[in-house]
Amino acid sequence: MKKQIWLQGAAVLMAALILAGSAPAQSAAADVNNSTTGDVAEVTENSTELADGEYTPDSFSWSGGTGKAKMSCDKILVENGKIYAHIIFGSSYYQYVRSGDEKIEEVVHNGDTSEFLVPVVLNQNYTIMALTTRMSSPHEIEYTIYVELKAAAAGSEESPGIPVNEQYQVLDEEAPAILGLTWSGEPVTTDSDQIRMYHYENGYTLLEIRTTEEAEEAPEEDSDADASALYRNPVLKYLMIPENGEIPAGVDRQVILVQQPVEAVAVTSPDALNRMEEMDLLDRIAGVGIPEEQIPIASVKEAMAGEEPEVAAIGTYDDISYKDLLMGKMDLLIEDAAILEAGDEALYELGKRAVQMKLPVLVDLSQKEQTPEGRAAWQDVYAEIFGTGRIDEK
Repeated sequence: MKKQIWLQGAAVLMAALILAGSAPAQSAAADVNNSTTGDVAEVTENSTELADGEYTPDSFSWSGGTGKAKMSCDKILVENGKIYAHIIFGSSYYQYVRSGDEKIEEVVHNGDTSEFLVPVVLNQNYTIMALTTRMSSPHEIEYTIYVELKAAAAGSEESPGIPVNEQYQVLDEEAPAILGLTWSGEPVTTDSDQIRMYHYENGYTLLEIRTTEEAEEAPEEDSDADASALYRNPVLKYLMIPENGEIPAGVDRQVILVQQPVEAVAVTSPDALNRMEEMDLLDRIAGVGIPEEQIPIASVKEAMAGEEPEVAAIGTYDDISYKDLLMGKMDLLIEDAAILEAGDEALYELGKRAVQMKLPVLVDLSQKEQTPEGRAAWQDVYAEIFGTGRIDEK
């Protein structure tokens, strides 16, 4: 009975939102292939103290699925102290949405879109399931959404900078705003003019690396581009995700994700090898892409020898063996700075393959530092990545 009452209310609200002339769709297919079905919360706690009415989201982000179908949210409705988001899928094949223990079958197919009124929780990652008939058989797909409404947010330390995805031409001078994360409130300084690092609560760190001497015009934004396009930017942005930490919805298209702990690393930079030896991190090396005569550490050469080497040979910085990277189940590839001189698209082409493997690529530019202090600052970068200490703790 409770569900029927909610659905009746949703139908009224939907009618107020959708353009005249739109018609509700038929019921979803009865036979659903659950091979991609995930779990959602049993109860949707979407109560609020906001006054009933219509609100405009401050921002909306999402992740999940193949990334081909787009999603947006243009309105938030509050009725009887409950929050509902007007979710628009960029495909007419969606038939219902599950949110918590609610199954929302009231859908309006408006041209090439499917529109739902979905109970949600504001200002945090929230999981929904949506059924699409676009595939050979109906499938439920899991999405993570983040509906931001600052009017409903508890007081927190706002990042002073611009959104993280608005600037890739130069290093940020203030902590960028990342949807779903709270800035720690403390600036992080380094002695390098190629690096910026910013800490966020609960162990998240944003690392920025400037790959060019002068600011360049950023590539034209392509809304259909995947995460590999990030490797074309003059400034590479990496977000360290702590162990068991939640990935903020949509951030995978804005920054390069490095999932911690980082325990299996491929290295094509002699400088990186030396630094890892200095920091007692050689046990994290699972692959090396350096000609044997240029490998500076004897123990690494020994680990690569024999019929069953402990460390795999993965080619060179500009001729990577992707098979060996995949077989080695690497967490991170540390590339030599020479990749930036190997051609305008060399790093991007490498990034495209790496994204398919869910492998982040970090470019070590320590050899380009002009001062000993600048080169030493890269130890702080490695400390952040490998979790061996933070700058503000040293």
